[in-house]
Amino acid sequence: MGNHSSGSKHKKSKTSHLDKNKDGSKSSTSTRNPPSSYGGYLSLSFLFVVNELLLDPHARPNLDQWGTAMPPFDSNHYEGEAAGTVFRYHDGVVEVARGYYWERDVINLNSTMRPAGSIYLAGGDDGRDPPWEMTKYSQYTVFNCWRPLPCVYMENDPLCTRIGPYSNGPPLTLMSFEEPDITGITHITTGGSSQVVAGRDPTWIPSLVPEMFRNPDRNAPVSRGLGGLLPVIIGQMALTQPHGHTDRPFLSRWWHNGHWRRRDLGTTVSHPLSIRGVVVHVALDEFENREGSTKETLENFEAGAVVREN
Repeated sequence: MGNHSSGSKHKKSKTSHLDKNKDGSKSSTSTRNPPSSYGGYLSLSFLFVVNELLLDPHARPNLDQWGTAMPPFDSNHYEGEAAGTVFRYHDGVVEVARGYYWERDVINLNSTMRPAGSIYLAGGDDGRDPPWEMTKYSQYTVFNCWRPLPCVYMENDPLCTRIGPYSNGPPLTLMSFEEPDITGITHITTGGSSQVVAGRDPTWIPSLVPEMFRNPDRNAPVSRGLGGLLPVIIGQMALTQPHGHTDRPFLSRWWHNGHWRRRDLGTTVSHPLSIRGVVVHVALDEFENREGSTKETLENFEAGAVVREN
């Protein structure tokens, strides 16, 4: 995450933010941040936001050597973003994270690049305390370029970094998967060795993974779920919806208790003509779930089935 040049947004003492009651008295930290382990079970949670990219409709198309439309490489070809709602995933339930919001850092007027952004918890004490920047876990930009590139993604944010051939960062990559094994769980990755999902008859094709990646092997194990890069999976959920409605799957709880409830849904865009993209930012839920929302617990979550079969 970028460092803030403004004094109005910064990381401050967790104790001073968490331990102050409305009347100004101090209270135990545990009353605001209870233990996340109950009977040996570690509760899992994280925060996320989906920001829809706004592409310049008048920009010159970016085509590869075969004439396939690619996402714009030039940050000037993006008009900005439509910032989404911040959500909390907690043990399979997705809800609006009240008091949290997405914001980018202070704009540098000498640069055409936008500043990096973060999820913030609004300041306490009726706004007199400064907001708290939540620790980023992972961030990916997910594009739908339609056929033959139905899903490409990268770690970079195209609003604040150069992408494509002039980038020093991770490149755009076509959706790929880890080598299938006997578990039948598909794991989305970057530069994976497989171009087909691990199991047969998954319920989340074609909505979360395009049809072209279906496993044709009838001897493959029955699909047991979809895991891997969490922001890419969330981005694919969001891109099932038209412009301006990328929060709908989460507001409507289509991803609930580990299941994707819109198994028949491909995309609701009836006439796909333009490239679409979202930036998905996942952060630790460190105020509400200090023990159960860590880099390690989220890595373990991705290593299993983020979406289980219905």
